[in-house]
Amino acid sequence: MDTLTIPRCGGYCAESLIERDEERLRAFPPPVVSWLTDVELHSALAKKVWRGELAEEDAERVQDLFRTLDALHLAVAHRRGLEVLTADEGVADAGRTFELDVELMRASDSY
Repeated sequence: MDTLTIPRCGGYCAESLIERDEERLRAFPPPVVSWLTDVELHSALAKKVWRGELAEEDAERVQDLFRTLDALHLAVAHRRGLEVLTADEGVADAGRTFELDVELMRASDSY
């Protein structure tokens, strides 16, 4: 089964989790991987707020809109019959609600 990886939202993902995620992905046939990462988005928004280029409220609205991308990823996974590999509990719960094959990765997991 192919896999769609969705990055963890709402915080930084531990390096050990990233390394295990990469190992897991290498075990699959060529995976479908989302390169969207909320870490980069949140970092960019934080810099703009810190520099006074963006109001904190506007940054929060952008972050809220960014979560809609999770729904798009799940829709693609559903449409293509892909397994979802994610470290985001909210994404995992939503995927299971729609009866997707979801694997939740945790920093404490070992493979």
